[in-house]
Amino acid sequence: MIHRNPVDKNYYGHIINSSNGEKDASRYKITELFEKATKTKIMWKIENCHQQSGTWECGYYVMHAMYDFLITCREHLMMYNSRPLTRCEIDKFVENILKTFKTY
Repeated sequence: MIHRNPVDKNYYGHIINSSNGEKDASRYKITELFEKATKTKIMWKIENCHQQSGTWECGYYVMHAMYDFLITCREHLMMYNSRPLTRCEIDKFVENILKTFKTY
């Protein structure tokens, strides 16, 4: 996720990766592409987030992180908890998000 702070006008990059394994900002192509396109050097931070226990959940983890970050602005929910989401938590999230979209 990339955002620009309206106060200091700087860009901040947050890499949220729910898959297990080595995580290093230089391994993500987006860091290079963004800096090349904007001619802006920014600090990238690998965020601590929920880690998936399998391989099928990745899309749900992306939606969950985006929801936390953009809709509720409760960054601390995803950035300070590395335990896997339970199937019940994923189901509840999907149910809640569908209710949200249904009201618009």
